[in-house]
Amino acid sequence: MSLYEKLQKATSEEDVIDAYIKALGLTEYQKNQYVLQTTIIRYYFQ
Repeated sequence: MSLYEKLQKATSEEDVIDAYIKALGLTEYQKNQYVLQTTIIRYYFQ
């Protein structure tokens, strides 16, 4: 399933963040309410 399809089926912000984590292949991350922090870059989901 593509990232686009996963985002279309997402029912919560957490589903969106999880889809991006898998699509980006992140191994080190910390999930907060609207922010996904990695050791290199921060992705903001607002």
